[in-house]
Amino acid sequence: MITIYYDFQKTQQIQTDAYTRTVKQVQDYIPLRQYIRRALNDRDHDYRIYVQNRTLAEWLRDLRDYPATLVHWEEIAINDHIGVRPEVDNTIAKTVEELASDYINPKDTDSIFATAQTDPIKIIPPILTIEGYLLANQETTLQIVIVNSNLFPIYTVRLVVSGLQVTVEWPSIEAGSSASHEVLAPATREKGDVQIVDYVCTYESSNRSRQFNDYVKLPIRRLQRNEVDALFEDML
Repeated sequence: MITIYYDFQKTQQIQTDAYTRTVKQVQDYIPLRQYIRRALNDRDHDYRIYVQNRTLAEWLRDLRDYPATLVHWEEIAINDHIGVRPEVDNTIAKTVEELASDYINPKDTDSIFATAQTDPIKIIPPILTIEGYLLANQETTLQIVIVNSNLFPIYTVRLVVSGLQVTVEWPSIEAGSSASHEVLAPATREKGDVQIVDYVCTYESSNRSRQFNDYVKLPIRRLQRNEVDALFEDML
């Protein structure tokens, strides 16, 4: 099980080890996600993560979808330690006055998150491939595959392939995984061997809406004479 502690006031003196980690700044996010992935696959040990940054806490909100038996959440509040002298409890790293000066109102989370958006967390656009070919005489089936290469999920994924008159949506695509969808493409009117197909993909990541545009080249298959004859025979 993973226990995630909200320790925004840094009230704990934490001894880190292979199963205990403290995260304090947004640059810790990607290593933290890798650590969590390993922890989720390890059912033999209990893990503890102390989150001391409100922005990181926002970015971990998708983990609340896991059952409490797998990911448990606790908040260490400043009120839990008021009236306790540091010399009495050696787990308290600061006095109450120092803790109070460090306290950040939860209403300030939005401004903190807006500031953190400039931090260098690299977002990799999803990778799109379209498997199959186009026909000049009839519709054909294509397989659209989209890959999320990031270490975190992406949400509300919407793909518009204008050249194929196709729109596909996925609620989410998990980190390091792919999603696919089968579509029926209309007959092409292009005279060459390939058709350039433009697409637009929009998605949400780290509480921001993102968009990227690109294109793929789809091969065009020309039916042979015997295939055309067979096609007309089927229509009789």
